[in-house]
Amino acid sequence: MVTWVAVSIFTALTVLAAGRLLAVWRRSHQLPELLIAILILGVGTLAVGLGFVLQAAFPGSAVATFPPIVGADVGMTALAIFTWQVYRPGSAVAKGAVGLVVLGMLAVLVDCVIEGRNVTLESTPASLTSSSIYVGVMAWSALEALLYWRPMRRRQRLGLADPIVTNRVLLWAIATGVAAIGILIGALAQHVGGVDPRESLWVALVYALHGSVSAVAFWLAFAPPASYRRWVSASGTEKAPA
Repeated sequence: MVTWVAVSIFTALTVLAAGRLLAVWRRSHQLPELLIAILILGVGTLAVGLGFVLQAAFPGSAVATFPPIVGADVGMTALAIFTWQVYRPGSAVAKGAVGLVVLGMLAVLVDCVIEGRNVTLESTPASLTSSSIYVGVMAWSALEALLYWRPMRRRQRLGLADPIVTNRVLLWAIATGVAAIGILIGALAQHVGGVDPRESLWVALVYALHGSVSAVAFWLAFAPPASYRRWVSASGTEKAPA
């Protein structure tokens, strides 16, 4: 029961956050908002939320196997493209990293199709590959955001950077960093501790908790309420010199 409540809350938060981002994208037509909405819907709503329901209703069936892994792969691809285009648009290394991410996830998906089940839920080489890609992409995005945020914070204190933009970069680092930690904990439990993520209450709670924090941070970063924007603006103004 506790697991269902946690996953339900998490799923509702991801739907809300993605919906707000899609609304922003429809007005702005900017690629970052669309990519992050795809990330949240794919990894949060489909992979975790819908995946949990399907696994409980149709354990081991193809119906429960493919929507979650496809959602997660599409979401992670969107995040990798976002990180490349926003932080390293001219980097051949970053472009190559995105290509390797896509090839790795396709290989895992092919393995799932051949086996007829979601092998990422078991301690297999494909599962380890999938977890490593997910953690790596999330950690990469968090690191890029932190590297970008530090000089922005210094410029904000001098009155040379927008407090809202600076806060948005920090929220991005929190969202992706917290998600990376949650996935890493689950992966270690599965591959080192031998825990079945489908049957472990504490692993489900870890995913739900870290995912919920991540979804809220994404929402505040790209579609913040007016009250939050006023608070951030006021805080930034107080720190800036007269």
